Amino acid sequence: MEHLVALPQYDILAYLIVGLAFIAACDLTCGTRIILRADWGVSQTIVLAIAAYIAGHVLAIISTSLLETVLPPPVQYLICKDCPRSKFFYTDRLETTTINKIREKSKENNGGKILNDTELFWDAYDTAKQDEHAFERIITFHQLFNFSRNGAFAFFIAGLVALVEGCRRRHGPRDETPAQSELAEGLPQWLNNSNAQAAIFFAVSALMFFRYLYFFRAHSIEVLTSFAFAH
Repeated sequence: MEHLVALPQYDILAYLIVGLAFIAACDLTCGTRIILRADWGVSQTIVLAIAAYIAGHVLAIISTSLLETVLPPPVQYLICKDCPRSKFFYTDRLETTTINKIREKSKENNGGKILNDTELFWDAYDTAKQDEHAFERIITFHQLFNFSRNGAFAFFIAGLVALVEGCRRRHGPRDETPAQSELAEGLPQWLNNSNAQAAIFFAVSALMFFRYLYFFRAHSIEVLTSFAFAH
C-alpha cells in the first residue's frame, strides 16, 4: 500500500480517481460489485487500486487520441487578431494589444521570422517555463485539464454502458432478474433505472468537458501571456 500512497498527486488525480469513478459507475450500471460491495480485504483493495490506475491510463490514452486530435487547440483562436470576438469562451480571442505583444515578442526571439500558431505556442512554452512561478501555474492548469478530459470521457462511456444495459434488460427474457437489483440495497431505488443512470453520467460528462475546455484555454493563456510579458 505504501507504493500506492507514494504515487504522485497528479497520477492519483488524473488516473487513479478517474479509474475508480469509472469502475464504480460500471458497478452501478451492470451490478459487477467490484467497488460497491459490503466486504473488503487488503488484497482486494490493492488489486482494485492497480486495476483502477491502469483503467485510468487507458481512458487517458483514448480520450487524448480522440479529443486533442479533433478539437482545435486554443492557441488558434487566442492569437487570431483578424477573427471576430466570439460569444463562446473557448473560441474567443485575446485583446488585440495582447495579441500584438505576443507576435512582436515572437518575431524578436526568432530574428523577424513569423512562426505559425503551433510553433509560436511551443516557442512561448520554452520561454515561459523559465519563470518558476509562471511554470507552476502552467503545470497546475495542465493537470486540471487532463483530469477533466479523462473524467469527461470516462463518464461518457459509462453513460453509453448504462444505455446499452438498459436496452439489454428491456429486450431480454421477462423472468430475468437484473444483477444490479442486489446492488441497490441501501441506495435510492431510482438509481436502478438505466435511463436515470445514463442521464447522470452524461450530465457529469458534459460538466467535466466544459471544465476541460476552460482549463485547456487557461493553460494556453498562461503560456502565451507569460511569454509576452517575460523580462
